[in-house]
Amino acid sequence: MAKTDLALQAYARDAPDEIVSLLRRHVRLDLPDHHVEPLDFLDAHLVSPALVADWVVRVAEEILHVEWQGYRDAQFLDRLFRYHLLLAVRHPTRRVRTVALWLRRPSATARKSIVRRGEVVIRVHHVVVAELSAPALLASGHAVFAAGAALDGLEEERLCDEVVRQLVGEGRPDSRLAVAMVVAMTAGRYTAMRDAMQRAHVEPVIYLDLLEAGVDEGHRRGLAEGEAKGRVEGRVEGRVEGRVEGRVEGLAEGELHATRRILANLLRVRGFAPDAAIERRIGEASLDQLHRWIERVPAALLPADVFEGPTSPSP
Repeated sequence: MAKTDLALQAYARDAPDEIVSLLRRHVRLDLPDHHVEPLDFLDAHLVSPALVADWVVRVAEEILHVEWQGYRDAQFLDRLFRYHLLLAVRHPTRRVRTVALWLRRPSATARKSIVRRGEVVIRVHHVVVAELSAPALLASGHAVFAAGAALDGLEEERLCDEVVRQLVGEGRPDSRLAVAMVVAMTAGRYTAMRDAMQRAHVEPVIYLDLLEAGVDEGHRRGLAEGEAKGRVEGRVEGRVEGRVEGRVEGLAEGELHATRRILANLLRVRGFAPDAAIERRIGEASLDQLHRWIERVPAALLPADVFEGPTSPSP
């Protein structure tokens, strides 16, 4: 399991009422005002160990199921549907609510509130952190998610300073800071949050496996490099043409660099530290090839499974 998922689950375990409060206050989800009781989703007679929901609790007589998502995944709605259905079967007399808590803006396709598979239909409540108001979250004590919310007039530095100030209070579990860093990183505010933690004399939290954060960083870096290159070339070949070409070339180069770094970090997380030969292959690969390798990492048993594909079992 990714370290970012572990951080989110630790936070949900440490402060379940905060997540329910967030859904009540900022999503207007009419959950009962009642004690939150965590449930064990694993049931050998119902699901395999590979199917583990992010967070399932009982609120009064209702079952609340939350899946958080910080990267693009074409199978996300299928997974939500499956979990919701399994929970409904396991708790036939209770109402099951399924919430998708997005750390980044989803596509319109992934944001469907009605999911239909055959003749079975479920409802999904979507929460997009980037569309919530950071000042409102700070005012209501939800600083963890404010780190990735809309600034609404706040300066980024001030937002991160206030998030850290609220989360470093006496008795606050470390899981809050870890999740705040994950949320900030997804919103492109990793550096701002790191600096805020350093100003508060707090050890910054670092994660290697939030995939899209690295890609987005490469996009921004590439765009900046491309603009600079375009300005220089534009003076010689024409300002407009040089700027456009520089932006395109710099963006592609920045994304390629970031994707190579992501793959190397993922390999290290899985215990497949790249040797010189693997580093050379990564350095020579195209962007499409790098993405294919990244997709194979989670299921790989050996480094060869990543670069050559999984070996089919002998008949």
